[in-house]
Amino acid sequence: MLLKLFKALTQCVTIILIGCLSRRLALFSPSEAAGISAFVGRLAMPGLLFLAMAELEIDSEAWRLVAAISAAKGLVFAITAGLCLSALCRRTSDSVPFAERKATWLGRAGLYAIATTQSNDFALGLPLCAAIWGGRFDSTIYLAAPVQLALLNPLGFALLEAGAEAGVEAAEARLLPSGGGGGATGSRRQLARVCSKVLRSPLVFSVVVGSAVRAALQAGGHAALPELVGGVFEPFQQAFAATALVTLGLSLRTSLKPLASEPLCATGVLCGKVLAMPLLTRALAELFGVADADALNFAFLYGMLPAAPTVVIFAREFGPPRRSPPPPPPPFSSSGVSRCSCSHGSSTLSQASCWSDLYSRMSLRRSRRSELSIA
Repeated sequence: MLLKLFKALTQCVTIILIGCLSRRLALFSPSEAAGISAFVGRLAMPGLLFLAMAELEIDSEAWRLVAAISAAKGLVFAITAGLCLSALCRRTSDSVPFAERKATWLGRAGLYAIATTQSNDFALGLPLCAAIWGGRFDSTIYLAAPVQLALLNPLGFALLEAGAEAGVEAAEARLLPSGGGGGATGSRRQLARVCSKVLRSPLVFSVVVGSAVRAALQAGGHAALPELVGGVFEPFQQAFAATALVTLGLSLRTSLKPLASEPLCATGVLCGKVLAMPLLTRALAELFGVADADALNFAFLYGMLPAAPTVVIFAREFGPPRRSPPPPPPPFSSSGVSRCSCSHGSSTLSQASCWSDLYSRMSLRRSRRSELSIA
């Protein structure tokens, strides 16, 4: 497995470095790089998701893996958001008003929770898993992605919106100390904005439509999509892998200054993503009854996938309303995503070898204990 993993990582990292060098050599202007990113996020990935959901074949093992992955993501999401909100409630000796701390930590709670749970499933996960196991676990990846898109991300968006709204209210309170703010109206406006952004997402739309098409095909007794429909979306599927990895390379940033400005937050988010997620995902997979060694290794590898660059997009998009200038993303977002992606290769190989050996020894001890108890 380690040899296959090394070959797959070499292939993916090489394409990512080509994208990074292209940015360093100015082969693409910012508008051209944005165009490639828009093609990947708005056309290629939705086409890939629609085709995958419309042709999805799943078994009981896939459902167990999806349940384990979803439970692990939910736990890490809740722990990350809870730690950020506990920092908001903690009394500090500085002179920062509570309203400003509320705006800061609500936004960080949403952003960091998304960063620790949103994996780069399609640009990095699909090529890695295809190189190691073929297409065996593709359906699991396609089923796990909507959980993040439709459940966890909206919760993070709501926290980001609440932080942005609290920031605007804090600014207005400094200008108009006696002013009051309609809390219920603000909450309804935040909920409406979050629902609108989720429903307008091409990824969510493609998942919903693809699932509906699959249900209609199964109800009609058909096993696959009509050849004409599949032929329209297959070119998007074929164009996705290379363009997504190049886009990931174009989005990488190499500066360490943002990480140095928030060392505790950066370390906590990276540890949650690189250490907690893979161990928790594999442990929950065993707890949910997954016994196959390849499936357990997949659960571990899936948990180690780095954060997707869309976290930076969320940081820019979910800011205060237009009456105030759009803020830059928090210090951790761009450099943290880059550092998480760059450290993924070495940490995957080292942890895969160490933890695979540890889990195999634990399994051997359990089998010996069961044999002794039977005897």
